[in-house]
Amino acid sequence: MAINNFKPFAAASGANVVSQSDYEGLTALATGFTAGVAKSAQINKALRQSTFGAAGVAQFIMEVSGSDVLDDGDLGKFSGLLRDAVSLLATRAAGTLVGQPIAWASDIVPDGYAVMQGQPFDKTRYPKLAIAYPDGVIPDMRGWMIKGKPASGRAVLSQEQDGNKSHSHTARAQDTDLGTKTTSSFDYGTKSTNTTGGHTHTQLVRGIGAVDGTAGSRGSSEGNDGSGGTTASAGDHAHTVYIGVHDHTVYIGPHGHVVIVDADGNAETTVKNIAFNYIVRLA
Repeated sequence: MAINNFKPFAAASGANVVSQSDYEGLTALATGFTAGVAKSAQINKALRQSTFGAAGVAQFIMEVSGSDVLDDGDLGKFSGLLRDAVSLLATRAAGTLVGQPIAWASDIVPDGYAVMQGQPFDKTRYPKLAIAYPDGVIPDMRGWMIKGKPASGRAVLSQEQDGNKSHSHTARAQDTDLGTKTTSSFDYGTKSTNTTGGHTHTQLVRGIGAVDGTAGSRGSSEGNDGSGGTTASAGDHAHTVYIGVHDHTVYIGPHGHVVIVDADGNAETTVKNIAFNYIVRLA
């Protein structure tokens, strides 16, 4: 705890000091003691008023800045502490309320403040902070933005995850009509089929007064079968087929295509930003 060496003189109840009216009636109040003997009660009154003011200023410095205020005769140091305390008090009074998140552009946190990172705090030691955060926990503001509470549907200090507004997409490929296309020209010339078709015939011949016999045999008068015969093989032939230069047409016509839209974007929804630490005043 900080130290204050400056103490008020004769400040106890019943101290030996003249009354305020008698003190204000002293001739020496304006001119100082010039002759005679000063009463101890009068001197005590003068000492109390001077030391009381000095002690009060020193106490103010200690409580506001948390610095030691020493009776070491260093007037420059004392004046500097007083200026810093007044400046700090003015900044606190004009700048922020206890519990208000403050964007702080440094990792070095000033005295009397804390980074908002979800940590518990002593509600007895910081009763004003407990008014803002009655559960005794400072919100974790790392990676979070502040949003004004809507008219309904949200509670103060409630969280909302990132997300896009619900929407849909339409996509189509441009229509086209490729019409009727022609393949490349081909000339297969004149082609021949294979040679085939050769064959023979078997024939039976009946002689006079004879039964059936094989062609080429003579019949008998006793009615025997005649002998048989076979014709020579004939009939082999081939064909020529003219194919010639030609092409084909292929109808394509108007049509469309399915379009696939690939995923794109960051791991979470965000905006352009600059990183600050959110700090909060402890009180």
